[in-house]
Amino acid sequence: MAAAAEKCDPGDSVAVEDSGALGSEMCQGQAQQPNLTPLLLLYPPHFYSFKPAPDVYLKAAAAEKCDPGNCVAVEDSGSGVGSAANAGMGLILGYVGASHIQANKKESHAKMLMAGEKSEDGRGAVLVVEEFRDVATLINAFKAARAKGEVKGGKPGAFVFSEEVIEGLKGRVWLPEGKVLVNN
Repeated sequence: MAAAAEKCDPGDSVAVEDSGALGSEMCQGQAQQPNLTPLLLLYPPHFYSFKPAPDVYLKAAAAEKCDPGNCVAVEDSGSGVGSAANAGMGLILGYVGASHIQANKKESHAKMLMAGEKSEDGRGAVLVVEEFRDVATLINAFKAARAKGEVKGGKPGAFVFSEEVIEGLKGRVWLPEGKVLVNN
């Protein structure tokens, strides 16, 4: 994560849930780097129900004093997407670049993340990326659209990225309706 972190404005934050894969040394090192997006890591004793229950995302949003509809979730599991959707997260992004997702399984995994089978309302990831560096680009585009008033109330997840943003991403990008782009 430290390699994918980028400079941020004071007061910006990203909430990340992890079930314990990152050691405390990594977390401390990340937190001590100046001008990087601070991460809030939540471990199982800090929430009451496991995914797809919304607890972990509601806890993260509350810790940041942020309405869930203004939050972005980045998930690599169907249960995690369900949890984010059930919490009412404003934007859900899927990620298939993690080492535990085999290369020959990335496409089917991406489709599963977008299907939303574990969310109460059937909402899945808006799109799925293979390159983690694209996550910051997508979050910044969402943030800019919110600042312009282009993202308002209504159903969470209704946000659509512009073609310009999508074309600027690297690696494979899975879009709704089964479309897959390969950008270099």
